[in-house]
Amino acid sequence: LDWTRLSTKSYNKERVALFRSRPSRSSTPTTRKPTSSIETWFARLSHHPLSPSAATGPLADRAVHSFADYRSALQLDHSRNEASYSPEVTDAYCVACYDFTAGVVGVDATAGVDTTTTADTSASTDADITTTRVSTTTFKEVQMSIYEMVHVLPAGLSARVFPVVVVSARLMADAFVVVQVPVDLGGERSKRDSEDVGGSGYDVTKGQGRRGGEVVGRYVSVEYFSMEDRDGVGTWVMATSSDAGGWLPGWVQRLGVPRGIAKDVPLVLSWLGERKRKRQREVEREVEEARVAG
Repeated sequence: LDWTRLSTKSYNKERVALFRSRPSRSSTPTTRKPTSSIETWFARLSHHPLSPSAATGPLADRAVHSFADYRSALQLDHSRNEASYSPEVTDAYCVACYDFTAGVVGVDATAGVDTTTTADTSASTDADITTTRVSTTTFKEVQMSIYEMVHVLPAGLSARVFPVVVVSARLMADAFVVVQVPVDLGGERSKRDSEDVGGSGYDVTKGQGRRGGEVVGRYVSVEYFSMEDRDGVGTWVMATSSDAGGWLPGWVQRLGVPRGIAKDVPLVLSWLGERKRKRQREVEREVEEARVAG
């Protein structure tokens, strides 16, 4: 893929570099498909202080979260977390979750397989996303799931459901990767009409009421987070391509993708911040209850 830098956007003080790519001419067969059907990818790149000491210079006004915080939000239980922090995602229905250590369906793996692999190492900067490389010798804590992600679109458009295989893994001590690829479930979407919420069916309420007749779309993405290249600073890279299906032309869909993926960054950070504040309030309440009881 040949990446072209689009712009650098700021959302809630978070600077996000945006890129667009299509297959290069050298990698595309001579008898290629019409331009309208060629897959278009978008990507974003952002840097984040992982400790107060790293929140200096260009990162001075950024929210500070640890590597463990980002891992808990993005690697572990990725799909359900997305439904929590993104207002456009109304449900994450787990079709199947696999435990690689025990071979049991229905349990997420928290310790997984080591798979030997090799790759080149190169640092990434705001100026060039093409230099980002995954560098690792083992995959650990592998999780694999099949999810149906339900998205509500603007008024007048049907909700979309994106069936995806989600694979995440820890790469050494300070990096992880999450890959989502589309999957055709055919008749396996049998629980869509269940009234149970939170894993047994769709919760598409969020103020709009339950809908039916969701349009099936296709979505693929790769996310990579590491702190290996810059001391105390995390690098978050995400690339995606999608087709929302229905009657919306591809060029209309693509107009909103850069802004959409850029906004996910402050959404995740705000969600992490609120989760920390909630935990702090719980601790303070427990301390006060213990003081009163004592």
